[in-house]
Amino acid sequence: MSDLNSVNVIGRLVRDVEVRYTQNGTAHSIFSIAIDRSVKRNEQWENETSFVDIEVWGNLAESIRKYSGRGKRICVNGSLLQKKWQKDGVNHSKICVLANSVQLIDRVQSNSQNSTASSQKAQVQNAPQTAPQQNYDDDDLDIPF
Repeated sequence: MSDLNSVNVIGRLVRDVEVRYTQNGTAHSIFSIAIDRSVKRNEQWENETSFVDIEVWGNLAESIRKYSGRGKRICVNGSLLQKKWQKDGVNHSKICVLANSVQLIDRVQSNSQNSTASSQKAQVQNAPQTAPQQNYDDDDLDIPF
C-alpha cells in the first residue's frame, strides 16, 4: 500500500510566471505563491506569510503564464516533491508542490474583457505528472539559500 501524497493550497502568485522549455520542447515552470494565515500572538492577531514553490509541466505551465499574473490568486492541487542536489560537496534538499491541476481564481484581464471578468474562475488541468529525473543546479532553481 502506498502513502497518500496530496496537497491543496490557495495563494497569490509572487511574480509573473516564466516558462522554460526542455530540449524536446516540453514547457516547464517553477514559481512561488504566498499563503497568508492569521496567528494570535500576545492577544493580537497578526498575518503570517509562507512561500511555497509550485512546479508545473506542459500545457499547464503555458496556461498559467497566459491567464494569470503577479498578485493573482490561484488554487493548486498536486503532490509534494522533494528535490535533492549537491553544491560544493554539501547536500541540499527542498520540498515543492508538483501541480496536477490549477484553478485560476483571479484571471488577468485583457483590454477586450470587462471589469467583471476578473471574478470568473478558470480550471486548468493536466494528467497526473511525474517530474522527469534531472540533475538540478543553481541556475535551474530559485533557491533561497
